[in-house]
Parts: sequence; structure tokens; C-alpha cells
Amino acid sequence: MGNRIKEIAATGVRYGYRRIHVLLRREGCPVNVKRVHRLCRLEGLDLRAKRPRRHVKAARRVEPPLR
Repeated sequence: MGNRIKEIAATGVRYGYRRIHVLLRREGCPVNVKRVHRLCRLEGLDLRAKRPRRHVKAARRVEPPLR
């Protein structure tokens, strides 16, 4: 099952452990979501948390020039 998780994660799409769990269930593998999460962590397949958009805009903000 660990090899199948790697194959699913290597498709180039940003799949997290929840999406991988759904795909495994569709293939007929009776697996627990907690087990998928644990195996993904062991394999180093964690996704980085995306930065919220409001922080991106705040980081690019420039103060107006003084007159």
C-alpha cells in the first residue's frame, strides 16, 4: 500500500492525504484515513500550507510617497 501511495502522490498533482485516501478507497483498498496520514508523513509526502492571499497582498503593499 505504501508503494501505491507514492504512485498516486507522484502524478504531479497536489494531492494531500485526504485525497489519496479517497482514491485508495475507490480502488477498493479498505484503508483508514489515519493510516494514510501516518504513511504519508513517514514517506515525506506532506504538502506545504499555502500562504493565504490576504498575506500576499499585504507583503506587496508599498507605502505612498510623502509630499
